[in-house]
Amino acid sequence: MPISMEHAGLVEMFRTNPRLVPQLLEASFGVELPAWETITVAEAELDQLAPIEFRADLVVELAGATGSPQLSAILEVQLRPDEDKPFTWPVYMTVDRSRRRCEVLLLVIAPDPAVAAWARRPIRIGPGNQLRVHVLGPAEIPTITDPAVGVANPQLAILSAMAHGNEPEVGLPVLRAAVAALDTFDNPDATLYLHLIHRALGEPMRRALNEETMLRDRYPDIDITALDLPEFVYDLVHRGEARGEARALLKILAHRGVALTAEQRQRIEGCDDRAQIDAWVERAFTASSADELLAGS
Repeated sequence: MPISMEHAGLVEMFRTNPRLVPQLLEASFGVELPAWETITVAEAELDQLAPIEFRADLVVELAGATGSPQLSAILEVQLRPDEDKPFTWPVYMTVDRSRRRCEVLLLVIAPDPAVAAWARRPIRIGPGNQLRVHVLGPAEIPTITDPAVGVANPQLAILSAMAHGNEPEVGLPVLRAAVAALDTFDNPDATLYLHLIHRALGEPMRRALNEETMLRDRYPDIDITALDLPEFVYDLVHRGEARGEARALLKILAHRGVALTAEQRQRIEGCDDRAQIDAWVERAFTASSADELLAGS
């Protein structure tokens, strides 16, 4: 299925800042999280020797002080109803629970209220057995109108603008808080988030956003309506796939006992060039050291 800009952009938002997941689970749903020390974006393939591949949009793992998983949060972006999902979502949860041996939940990001209502329906597994997922719709996203709060919680401010930017009384303050939050991102991410906001707005608030002096002064070179969407979405997906392969590479190196300095690990984790990571993976099975692995690249 083709991936839209909104889908890829929302996944990238949570991939970049996975701490947004526990923050929203606590604030929007009152979920009592287990004690955790570290948070990582985990492997999103959720199949186990099965003929059909199951892949979630993102998996965020909360681990305790010893590194053992305490909670696995599976994230799915849902922009429209999909009647296959009530059959695949339970698979995601049970397979991930079996793999990680910890509690699991599924968080559905649904910017459209009608889609959120659809996703909230209980999933009937069998007689007397129903499953419910956590659905983050507009009603569950905080309304951020204070620019200082937006700067302190930039991704949340972007979500707030997407969810509440059309509301008559708070729309403009919400958009101004989001514009202030854009200062915390580099230019490509700021461009992406501006487009996500713009596409979520109705025409009156789009005009209001385009006329904002603060936006024009801070981002004079960004044309919100002129982005090459297919190429931009491809770049986002490619970036996500590269990061997934980087995590796999680190697992190979750990299994072979190849030590990495903090700088070398950061270089691998931050690489968005899939061809480069593929080359490293090929060397990882024979390289005796990290210097040999990374030599010449």
